[in-house]
Amino acid sequence: MDRPDVIVAVEGGVADVTVFKPNVVVEVRDFDVEGADEGDEFMWRDENGDLCWRYFVERGSRGEAMTAEDLKRLADDLRLIAGIKSELKIDSDPNGLHVLRINGVDFFFRADGSGYDGWGRAIVPGFPL
Repeated sequence: MDRPDVIVAVEGGVADVTVFKPNVVVEVRDFDVEGADEGDEFMWRDENGDLCWRYFVERGSRGEAMTAEDLKRLADDLRLIAGIKSELKIDSDPNGLHVLRINGVDFFFRADGSGYDGWGRAIVPGFPL
């Protein structure tokens, strides 16, 4: 059997998507949204009006798959389990950057799934540099 282009594994209600082939984009729709915040950036209504988590996964430039869902789970774990203030802004443009803000520091991840892009801290007026 040939190696698949994509493997989707679901464990404990969480989909883990791995894309092996370049130029393949996988759209993931997770309809297990009970108790979710309808205003979340991942929330979307499908063509039938059903609410779901929706995100896209593609192969990273170094051959690894890093998904926006991974960042969302990290932000949720930081906030809910570790008690650390965190926010996530997902960029829908594959050439953009996802931003994970942890305690006021922004950490940037390439939206094409190719990895971490660095960090930056907001400049506070009057704060000495």
